[in-house]
Amino acid sequence: MFSAGHARRPGGALPPIVPAAVAVYFLLGAAALGSEARAQRRWRRAVAAGRRVRAPRAQAAAWLVLVLAAVAATITRGWTLGVLLLAPATLIPFQGR
Repeated sequence: MFSAGHARRPGGALPPIVPAAVAVYFLLGAAALGSEARAQRRWRRAVAAGRRVRAPRAQAAAWLVLVLAAVAATITRGWTLGVLLLAPATLIPFQGR
């Protein structure tokens, strides 16, 4: 891009922090995917062992209320309150004993 007052230098390289940051980003993503796969395996084993979800309609309603409140809070108050309201929604559904 043209910029008055600066000499144009063709070529160049990325700073070393860029590939390092991209690698860390992909490693964190792979860790998150692995964690999710492990959680799904544990959930399926628990269901196969006869554990059931307690009050599924109440849990679905609680999840929906939390998510809608998080969206509304994010729009009106900012993302911090939205994330704080969304965090408990990640714990639903839970299984009974």
